[in-house]
Amino acid sequence: MHNTLEQEQIAHDEVRKAYANAERRYNQTRCELEETKQLYEQSERGRKAAEVEVEELRTQANEVAALMAT
Repeated sequence: MHNTLEQEQIAHDEVRKAYANAERRYNQTRCELEETKQLYEQSERGRKAAEVEVEELRTQANEVAALMAT
């Protein structure tokens, strides 16, 4: 009986350690996901700003071309 109790305590400790490791991995992954989301949002803002700039430059180029054609 003493041996069984000892084995159960060892198994319980192993499960507790495995849970703690899984929780640490989860938290790390959650942080990495949040960082990835922030980087994605930042890159999307940059992409949209670049699209606006390209459109403005295209408009300016068309205006210059129209002036040159007259």
